[in-house]
Amino acid sequence: MKPIQIAIADDSYVIRTVLEMIIRSQPDMLVVASVENGELALKAIEEKQPDFLLLDIEMPVMDGITTLKHLFKLRTKTKVIVLSTLTAKHAPVTIHALSLGAAAYLQKPTTQGNKRSIEEISAKLLDLIRSLYGSPHDIVEVDANPSVQTSLSKEVQTPEIVVVGSSTGGPNALSVFLKDIVKPLPVPLVIIQHMPESFIPQLAKRLSIDSDLDVQVVEQNMVLQKGIAYIGPGEIHTEIRITESGKYYFDLVDGPPEVFCKPSVNPLFRTAARLFRSKTLGVILTGMGDDGLDGSRHIKKYGGRIIAQDSKTSVVWGMPKAVVAENLADEVLPIDSIGSTVSQFLKRKH
Repeated sequence: MKPIQIAIADDSYVIRTVLEMIIRSQPDMLVVASVENGELALKAIEEKQPDFLLLDIEMPVMDGITTLKHLFKLRTKTKVIVLSTLTAKHAPVTIHALSLGAAAYLQKPTTQGNKRSIEEISAKLLDLIRSLYGSPHDIVEVDANPSVQTSLSKEVQTPEIVVVGSSTGGPNALSVFLKDIVKPLPVPLVIIQHMPESFIPQLAKRLSIDSDLDVQVVEQNMVLQKGIAYIGPGEIHTEIRITESGKYYFDLVDGPPEVFCKPSVNPLFRTAARLFRSKTLGVILTGMGDDGLDGSRHIKKYGGRIIAQDSKTSVVWGMPKAVVAENLADEVLPIDSIGSTVSQFLKRKH
């Protein structure tokens, strides 16, 4: 079997060496180029046509953002994983890189990193590469139950809340999805995106610009309002509660990770389902793993609906696939159809 071919672009010799050691430790992976700037990276991609480029942002001669702009004009098959320090300072440029078409981002190893941190980054990198390598076109899609894959029926109740879960590839998917959402938004819409806490405010800002929606980061005890899209903060779970007077509000819960995720989609979906019951509409977008599966079970248990992104338009068809495989999805749609479908559903009574 042909090994997964990987190019590395980082101006730090030490970082390149660490990444090379990680990749070369795997029998199914091969480093085909290791260069110190974007200009050399573009030449390597044209010559080698690697499956992946591990791309640093801050480099001499040609930086990562400029490299991305040139790269996607080439319409290459190479998928880009951006190497980033997960800090608020670097959040804007990382979010910008994702908006330009980078498939994912990863915390870059540091020159002072201890053995444990290097091992953790190594495991995440290898898992990410393998997940992206087989997605989306090499995955055989599981057919949903024909009885629930048909168009949203007139008998289904109009949602009073839309809850969304996304992970790898999520920022771009969310941008496309929210652009097509009916405005003004007649219900609250709440998003959980797997992302570091320091990145979430910048993502909210970019989604607001892209979609012309008011996108706000959830805060403790914040009351849910129609017309607003909310995004849960990183590294804490977002749940929904109700006051004695009937107002819905957010509760940020610092519990353990769920299915290795914090925040997890499941707590949001479960609490929304219990409160809004059959008037809950869940949307599962691109992402690794199966976060959102248990929450989707709860939405279906209470009579709500689930829309899942299809394999062809997902960066990684993991989270949607898990939902489809259990026949929980009422619709399996390309990303550019999900927003308009949700909008049609929301317009029925509002």
